Amino acid sequence: MKLSSYLVGNSAQLTAQCCGGAQALDKLASASQADRQAICKCLKNAAQRLPILQDRAQQIPPLCQLTTNLKIDPNIDCTKSASIMLSRL
Repeated sequence: MKLSSYLVGNSAQLTAQCCGGAQALDKLASASQADRQAICKCLKNAAQRLPILQDRAQQIPPLCQLTTNLKIDPNIDCTKSASIMLSRL
């Protein structure tokens, strides 16, 4: 199951596979600010195209035990947030 299924409400629970995908992005995001900004832009684009439930998007970092603060938000400013994503480290 894709993480997007959880985010749009088609699945009631996160699976280990979904968290695995989020954790892979989390690991990439911790590499550099350029990587964080690229991931931020990708997540922002997805949030603009899909009917993402924001409450579910906010649950992913703690439920999947992410170390960076990946946000899935259609209105996020990736030039600012990419530098503070590491606030959870």
